[in-house]
Amino acid sequence: MQATIVFQQIWDAIHATNDDGTRKYKYIRLPGSSRSSKTFSCIDVYDLYAKSNLNKRLTVWRDTKTDCKKTVLNDTLKHLKQTDRYKYLKSFNKTESILHYHTDSTFEIHGTDDEDTVHGLTQDAAWLNEPYNISREVFDQIDQRTSDFMLIDLNPKMGHWSDDLAKDSRCITIHSTFLDNPFCPDEQRRKILSYQPAK
Repeated sequence: MQATIVFQQIWDAIHATNDDGTRKYKYIRLPGSSRSSKTFSCIDVYDLYAKSNLNKRLTVWRDTKTDCKKTVLNDTLKHLKQTDRYKYLKSFNKTESILHYHTDSTFEIHGTDDEDTVHGLTQDAAWLNEPYNISREVFDQIDQRTSDFMLIDLNPKMGHWSDDLAKDSRCITIHSTFLDNPFCPDEQRRKILSYQPAK
């Protein structure tokens, strides 16, 4: 599987351990600029984690499920098909927006607008995608129901409650830019570079 350095950094953080063998990081913050590969790297992490582990529930959250489907789900299906990995799924439940793997693991799309789901659903991993409209209180609800790790990806354009989370010893912050993404299309790379201040 071709992947970026961002994927490798996330994967390494997920598997990092303390001296006593316990998981070192629960929270992985991913502030990054446009086209830095953070979304596709998270997709790759979820796909590989689901394939490599039995009976894991991996959830993705945005402020609404509709928005999560239009963004993360759409990107996930497109990416898996383009990289010839979609055929390895056991099934895809389009109605519920759940990808099922042969390992009995699932990759699920959710929205925090469904309060019952936020307060009732447990998972092994949770990914908060661009959580600008997700409150710290909602994060806490998801956090206490998540056993393995949490991914939080965002553009560093404003202050965010996850800035405080960065102070937690169980949190690692992985910064990225489009320069970390060798798959960034040339035209988009030129456009981003045109925004850079002249030296």
